[in-house]
Amino acid sequence: MPLYDVRCTAGCGKKEVYVPLSEADKIFCPDCTQPAVRLVSPVRTIGALFSKPIEYGQIGKSFSTNEEFRQYKRDNPDAKFVEKDSTEWRSHYDEVRNHCDKKAKQQGFRDHEDRGKFIKKQRKAKEEGRLPQTPPQAIKN
Repeated sequence: MPLYDVRCTAGCGKKEVYVPLSEADKIFCPDCTQPAVRLVSPVRTIGALFSKPIEYGQIGKSFSTNEEFRQYKRDNPDAKFVEKDSTEWRSHYDEVRNHCDKKAKQQGFRDHEDRGKFIKKQRKAKEEGRLPQTPPQAIKN
């Protein structure tokens, strides 16, 4: 049975009443049995909920409430939030990727993905107790 907020027409005030769906059109006050009017309560639809915090991967932080987020923005006025599909984000992503590729090539790798695979293999070798491989740059020298 659904729970309804109702207001008694005789003046008893606001009440919560369980009413079967078959009788939802005719609701009576539980105290005086006079007819009651069903109230529609406002529903919060905008903003952070505690069960689902606002998360920003760009800064590695999550906020439980809108107030926390506003406070963060006040404390960090230079922080900028951009959408992942914006041209600004894409150009930043490309710039960082090119920088990583350049550094990896300086170390003797084809690109940063090749360097990442090498690092994973090194970690796995250490976990298994084997000697890690030497990086490509060390082999060239």
